[in-house]
Amino acid sequence: MNKRTAPVAEDVIGDRSTPQQREQRLVDITNWLQYFQEDCQREFGGTVVYAENAARDINHVYWETLEECVRPRITSQSGKEVTVDRHKICSLTELIIAHQSPVEHDDAAKKIDLSARLAYYCALNILGCWDSRIATELHVSDSFEREHLTWLRNLQRCSENFPIFSNAATWYLVERLFIERSERSVA
Repeated sequence: MNKRTAPVAEDVIGDRSTPQQREQRLVDITNWLQYFQEDCQREFGGTVVYAENAARDINHVYWETLEECVRPRITSQSGKEVTVDRHKICSLTELIIAHQSPVEHDDAAKKIDLSARLAYYCALNILGCWDSRIATELHVSDSFEREHLTWLRNLQRCSENFPIFSNAATWYLVERLFIERSERSVA
């Protein structure tokens, strides 16, 4: 996986998101879908086809869920605006994509598998490119990837029970592991 673009800042969500934030995230999602498609073509020779308006639909559900389910559960520190950090952005983006299953495929199991892989890919790219990091360096282990993809494939298809915060903790730990490995390799 190559270095890709990530959101330039944490999502600041005062009363509501701004049109500029929504538009920028749509650009990000559109890019990630394209990059995943290109990487699949290059690595496996396969073509990935998305549902019509996939990026737009993912973006809409992302912001709706962010404002209705995430923002009310985050408290502001000393009167500052409420921000959603990169771990929650990874988590929510990944869960929305897995839930939406935007990949088109005749085989239902393959559709779910490719959508889970896309979701994981996007989360890695968000976290991996934050502060100019390379996403492939965030590979924890083959077993972590295998188990996380299995978990994504088997998520309940109901957005009311998204484990946004616990999944954000997983992405925080992945990032911490990356930092620890980087510090050890320098020492």
